[in-house]
Amino acid sequence: MGGFLAERRRHSELMDAPDIAASEHRRALAGLERINRLSAAVRPIWNQIAPLIVRTGGALRVLDVACGGGEVAVGLQKRALRAGLDIEVFGLDISSLAVQVARERASAEGLVMRFAVGDAVATPIDIHEHYDVVMSSLFLHHLDEHDALRLLRHSAAAATRRVLVVDLRRSLRGYVLAVLGTRALSRSPVVHYDGPASVRAAFHIEEACRLAERAGLQNVRAEARWPFRFLLSADPA
Repeated sequence: MGGFLAERRRHSELMDAPDIAASEHRRALAGLERINRLSAAVRPIWNQIAPLIVRTGGALRVLDVACGGGEVAVGLQKRALRAGLDIEVFGLDISSLAVQVARERASAEGLVMRFAVGDAVATPIDIHEHYDVVMSSLFLHHLDEHDALRLLRHSAAAATRRVLVVDLRRSLRGYVLAVLGTRALSRSPVVHYDGPASVRAAFHIEEACRLAERAGLQNVRAEARWPFRFLLSADPA
């Protein structure tokens, strides 16, 4: 089985389809929220952001690109509140339904947060907005190399302190976990298909680092994270 994972292979994921039914899209977003919660998706990002908040001594503004249903953005905001740290987290996603779900999630938690519809790949991020950190979680693998470079360049141009990327690592064990885990944690056929497809489309850590360096990011560093993910951290030029 390792042969077909030797090279990155992208296939259109069902949740990216423009004609996906709203009910199925919501079910898929709910399945992804469950997976992200059990895999502690917020923790590695928070561990990068919290020291920045302490060092700045003021409010930190964070943009979550391709925020999906908002579980990571909301999770970061909740952690900051519990820790008594000043942070504003914003979310951006190309899907209006995902943005609606993110707003509903924030409202259900009693949080006032901004989520907007936008495409951070096709269009540069509004640099008139001040963002200390621009991050993305489980999005890079959706893109071909050209668009991945554009996303990283746009992120670098909009961030003043740090760019963070969390994504899957392409591996046989990660693929098996995606097959089994998506079926155990969700009844959505979209999640069942997209999970393993995402692993096939994922970058190796070294590939992601080379992309970040080509995008002009500085001090690029990355490390493996459980479960079969990586965290890439870099400084804007």
